[in-house]
Amino acid sequence: METKKIKAMYNCTGGGYSPYSDGILHKDGKIIATNGYLICVLKSDYDTEKEGKVINKKGEICDVRFPRWEEVIPKDYRDYPIDVDPKKLFEAAKNINGAIGIRTRQKIDTFIEINGHLVSSKLLFDALFVDSDVNLYLCRENRLIGENENFFFMVGTSEIEPEEKEKENNDSVSYQYVKKIYTIDEALEYKPFENVTFFDGSEIRAGKKIKEITLAENKFDVVFSDDKIHAVLNNVSQAYVNGDSIDHLIEQIGLNSLKEIDFVIPEKLNKSFFVITTNDESFQIDKQSGTLVNMVKFDGEYLEIIEKNGVYYWCLDGYSFCNQYHLNYDDVINRLKRNKYTAENIRAFIKKYTKK
Repeated sequence: METKKIKAMYNCTGGGYSPYSDGILHKDGKIIATNGYLICVLKSDYDTEKEGKVINKKGEICDVRFPRWEEVIPKDYRDYPIDVDPKKLFEAAKNINGAIGIRTRQKIDTFIEINGHLVSSKLLFDALFVDSDVNLYLCRENRLIGENENFFFMVGTSEIEPEEKEKENNDSVSYQYVKKIYTIDEALEYKPFENVTFFDGSEIRAGKKIKEITLAENKFDVVFSDDKIHAVLNNVSQAYVNGDSIDHLIEQIGLNSLKEIDFVIPEKLNKSFFVITTNDESFQIDKQSGTLVNMVKFDGEYLEIIEKNGVYYWCLDGYSFCNQYHLNYDDVINRLKRNKYTAENIRAFIKKYTKK
């Protein structure tokens, strides 16, 4: 039966990182995994028929030539020990390995700096996930090595000067609002951006809080949403700019005319609703789901506007009574008033078909 450590070794194989095999080599009482950037070696028992074979996670034999991994290990690496807590390093790598870029909404490649050397957080996480109780060494050949009696790993590093590090981080922050390079302590302190829902005067939106600013004793959240940055106070966007300048955003905030909303934005914007389709002889009720984009007060009731695939459905009590391809609040409200409809008239229409 595979142990947890053996399963973790497969994270250190080829995958998307390199053309190397996605299998692990079984040889001389060890299993070896590599992706070209990382080598992991684990002492392990295995069935004798696996000896000398490369086997993938499915148990299939891989017809590949495994690289001569022993030849790239510096013979004097134990001459270069470093005073770094491997468990803290593992937690640091784990913490920033999932960092998401604000603009792309995808993971970004992050690195941990150790004594002027950069190490990929993903590769560190994969190696230390197998075993983090190791001694660490940083070699002259740009190699970080960890080992104990039963486990060995080696990952490549690259040297970086302070000014180069600063430029890399500045470039990353200016575009993604996330640093790429961290010290161990910085990585341990990293927290993902907080999700914020707010009203922009037209629609309810979701975004990421990238900063907090205080003006005239008011604390504004600076929120990135759809390539704009908003100054949000009490769940309302008080100003926004299309660029990246927070100074420009501050200039746009009118402290004498702060906006408020008279409804509470729900925690979840995903909404289910029913659409009633009628013709002369029959009707059909279909359950749909979409995103809540606004709540409009009419006749003492809040009408929910839910968007799905570019169509805006106006709903009461979870049932749509009309829809639009372009969001035009005045058009719907004026039509209701012009026809002297009330909230009870809308409910009567719904009850006609639902018997509720």
